[in-house]
Amino acid sequence: MSEWSNIKDVQGWTDKLGELLTAAKEAAQQSELAPRLKINERLMQFVENSGPNTPEITLLDEIAIKTASALLSQTVEERLQCITERTGEYQKFGKQFAALAEENEAKASSIRLEAITNFIDSSRKVVDTARALQKSLKQDAADVRLGEKIAETIAAIEELRSSVGKRI
Repeated sequence: MSEWSNIKDVQGWTDKLGELLTAAKEAAQQSELAPRLKINERLMQFVENSGPNTPEITLLDEIAIKTASALLSQTVEERLQCITERTGEYQKFGKQFAALAEENEAKASSIRLEAITNFIDSSRKVVDTARALQKSLKQDAADVRLGEKIAETIAAIEELRSSVGKRI
């Protein structure tokens, strides 16, 4: 199992890139090329394995590519400067991601509230219509049974409507 196989969402890929940026900072301080090449390879594997190709993942991929390239700069100072820039981009992305998540949560809450309101209104109309039908029934056996079923249905709808109304 690879280090990539359990990552399923943007947050997972974001966390993984954070780990790689930390490792890249450490490797950038090495004068030997081997540790930097190792992290460079992991960053390239990140790009290869990350998905789906959403705008968020594409941004993470760009940060990974730039960081991988920075690891091959000539001096420690150049490497650290480039990786610091990538870390700044990463942190900026984290803020944008959090803001988008909050915005989407607010939209979802609004959609949910609208659905609850529509359900309550619709169920009220159904109950009113069912009561009107119940009042128009005759006293013969078939209508009495139908009236009982309507009463049960009204009770169930009102109970459901009450439960749904508590979700507001």
